[in-house]
Amino acid sequence: MYAIIQNGIVKSISQTDLTGKIQADLLIIECDETIKVGQYYKDGSFYDYNPELDLDGYKDIYRLIRNELLEKSDKYMFSDYPKGEITEQQILDYRQELRDIINNITELGQEIEWPTNPFL
Repeated sequence: MYAIIQNGIVKSISQTDLTGKIQADLLIIECDETIKVGQYYKDGSFYDYNPELDLDGYKDIYRLIRNELLEKSDKYMFSDYPKGEITEQQILDYRQELRDIINNITELGQEIEWPTNPFL
């Protein structure tokens, strides 16, 4: 298999070596089946995250996702929002877990386990 890379990002995977047969700005690297479109490539290695990021930059990416999830859960805090069997404490716990998640990131590429929204 071959990864077709442009600007450090895997754009496509091919079964055929296309070296010299496609755009000059594309890099063709032999790879195995674990490499996926969207991964990053730098200095001979593939990454699931951008290797140009430092830990703070990596946290910023997850902070954006976290902030969106918090914003989507704001409605649950209104007293007239229909909660069914979900308790206010479950909602508060979920939101606190979202806030804490950034502090639990200690290394680049760390897999993030998001808390479960009690309404899902």
